[in-house]
Amino acid sequence: MPRKNYILPDFFATVRGRLPFTPTNDYIFKKLLVKNRKALKAFLASLLHIRISDVKTIEILNPELLPEHIHDKKCILDIHLLLNKSMRINLEMQAISQTSWPNRSVIYLCRTFDNLPAGGDYGQLLPAKQIGILDFTLFPDEPEFFAHYRMVNVKNQKVFNDSIELCVLDLNQINLATEEDKASGIDLWARFFKATTWEDLKMLAHEKKVFADCAQTIYDLLQDEEQRLYMQARVDGQLLWQEKERELKEKEALLSLKDNVISQKDAELAAYKAKYGELI
Repeated sequence: MPRKNYILPDFFATVRGRLPFTPTNDYIFKKLLVKNRKALKAFLASLLHIRISDVKTIEILNPELLPEHIHDKKCILDIHLLLNKSMRINLEMQAISQTSWPNRSVIYLCRTFDNLPAGGDYGQLLPAKQIGILDFTLFPDEPEFFAHYRMVNVKNQKVFNDSIELCVLDLNQINLATEEDKASGIDLWARFFKATTWEDLKMLAHEKKVFADCAQTIYDLLQDEEQRLYMQARVDGQLLWQEKERELKEKEALLSLKDNVISQKDAELAAYKAKYGELI
């Protein structure tokens, strides 16, 4: 364990066991990174494989967490930001498996890239990245820890446009982290977001001070009853979405079964007519 030259927050001596809400809760995710700029700066540096000192300025373009919308199923708690006044990035935590994620992420990327000022020249468009932090494996047949996608020629891999990039950080594939990923500390951030106990956070806090700061921010948020209600609202919303998805899949399965039965009966009737049609 690396030697640390800082003191862990006092609250670690009073808490233990499971976290009431984990960092994959998208309300915590946004609240944490909007509130704790040091954490956001360190996280971005890891994601982009750059030095923290290279992160000069961060402007969060959608800092609001509007209470009146927190129960709305359409509420999207992403973080849209401008880095160093030269790149737009959209960060989003997605804890629930969704087959529609590729389409959603492409839409988010397009919206992020569509930043041309009124009357501006296309050369003024800023580069854009869509980074999804997923608590599920998007492509189980080809799992990857940190994947990067660009618009390329399918024949010769020539990049059509290097101003846009879509990234997926799979929190469930930390074991597939490359040496480059580990060198930038992305694997540690994945462990942080996957933490389920105070002990998990304490172990990470021993490794890097930024995780001690993150744990402090989460602890402070959990002391606020209103904040906990918002966190629970996000959990309830996800459970409701999962239930609706399950019901939809069951209905689709029943319809498919009915279609198969009808098709079988139609085939049997056609065969009967072909064999006995002249006698009917």
